[in-house]
Amino acid sequence: MLGIGAIFGSKKCKAIVISGTEHAETLDPKKYREAYNKIHNTAVQTGATRSNMTHGPP
Repeated sequence: MLGIGAIFGSKKCKAIVISGTEHAETLDPKKYREAYNKIHNTAVQTGATRSNMTHGPP
């Protein structure tokens, strides 16, 4: 979902509201966490992402 903010911004989407009392179950929490960590680590290691985290988006 990297870059999804740019897509929403181009559509002039200002906010997404999620409301409710239900909990979404993960079928395999260990595999989910491994996939999440891999995507997250790749994202934060790129120059553009590192710059955005430090200075904000252009």
